[in-house]
Amino acid sequence: MIQKRYKNLINDYQAGCYTKKGFLDALNNDFFGGSGLLVQIHEKDGIVTKWREWLDVRDNDWWVDKCNHRLIASFEFVFDFDGDTREECLEIVNNALSKESLKALNPLVFDTGKGFHAHVWSIEAGKRKQELQKRGKSLGGLFSAFSADSMKGSKRTMIALELQKHWKREKNKKVWDYERARRME
Repeated sequence: MIQKRYKNLINDYQAGCYTKKGFLDALNNDFFGGSGLLVQIHEKDGIVTKWREWLDVRDNDWWVDKCNHRLIASFEFVFDFDGDTREECLEIVNNALSKESLKALNPLVFDTGKGFHAHVWSIEAGKRKQELQKRGKSLGGLFSAFSADSMKGSKRTMIALELQKHWKREKNKKVWDYERARRME
């Protein structure tokens, strides 16, 4: 249910139903309980701001315009598939998405210009994630099972903001239609 809400939010944002500010407001309200969404500005030339509460910067037009990172929610998993080349990234993401255990989670996959981010929202899995983190346990095994960056499993981690320029590649992080791409192979 929550994964579907997230996908609907992204579809509405992509269709122009939300401004960036409206999208972040909706994300904060619907997925962070009205507070707790942290944002950041991260640019390729090394400019990185401190993490800020969305509610503290939402009325600052400069911040809203430049903001390109957000906190991964406690019941969100982001699998970051990256490699040395675009072809290697495609191979890694295709292998991961062919596994039934990941397919069953119905991830929303984004193309970041070279690599891919697969977002999964799950209340049940999020509760388990929080239990493990409270006990100091790593989620690395889950991420390595899909050849994904285990750093995205840390307790407080930022991720490139949806449908905005990815800081490293300066290309928009856009929805990637995995099924369509597979049919075209």
